[in-house]
Amino acid sequence: MDKHLFTPRICDYAVVIYRNKLYPAICGDYGPETKAGEAFLRLCKELNPKSTTAYRPVLDLDVTYLIFPNSRDVPAGRPNLAKWHHWCKALRGRLGGIGQSCELHQWRNRL
Repeated sequence: MDKHLFTPRICDYAVVIYRNKLYPAICGDYGPETKAGEAFLRLCKELNPKSTTAYRPVLDLDVTYLIFPNSRDVPAGRPNLAKWHHWCKALRGRLGGIGQSCELHQWRNRL
């Protein structure tokens, strides 16, 4: 793995943007150099309920993935949905072009 300062790493915070909505996330995996890791099925189903592991009804060009390098918690722990929401809410105001008009998704804890 590249040790460059701006290289995303597993557990770095991320925001997935689709239409006028922001989805808090973390970088959970990554693929080869030329491809980012796939979004997990729960996120896909939020974007379109018809999503399955074999069918992705949303075009890649319609979704934007923002990963914030070196933002992960050390040491990493269990996913904390409330913390992701709080962190992304703070970032929303700092991202150019993304204002209060974009709704910040609140994940429900299914555990």
